[in-house]
Amino acid sequence: MQDLNASLTAFNAIVNGMAVEVGYEGLSELQGIRYTKLELRLSLPGCKEATSAWELCLTGGEANTVLLAETHNVPGKPDHRLAAPTSEYYSGRYKRAAEGNNLEIRAEVWVNESRYGKATLDVNYWPDKTDPQYQLALVVNTEK
Repeated sequence: MQDLNASLTAFNAIVNGMAVEVGYEGLSELQGIRYTKLELRLSLPGCKEATSAWELCLTGGEANTVLLAETHNVPGKPDHRLAAPTSEYYSGRYKRAAEGNNLEIRAEVWVNESRYGKATLDVNYWPDKTDPQYQLALVVNTEK
């Protein structure tokens, strides 16, 4: 029953225009260690920072290490953003901006290619933070 509920929630998210992309792009070598850039793009339809809520969690590697996590306006949870330091030489980027009626979130994290060959982005979004029953959610997996 839980799988069916998750599938219906994901279907509803796609039908309502929620878009999530996550993938590897670029490669660099520094002091014998190969780094690759893990990028994500998230489009939240009808999102308004003041009245909507979302949480996202990007994990990677065999241990599912948290690489980026953000919570915004989720009832009972403090707003925060956490980005794990994955390299002392490469810093990640994060951008959040309104585009039309959507809120776009773009981020990148440089990771050690040999340790982070897979990643998962888990997103939960509430267009109206006062209506917790109406939720859009997607989980996207990628491999190098």
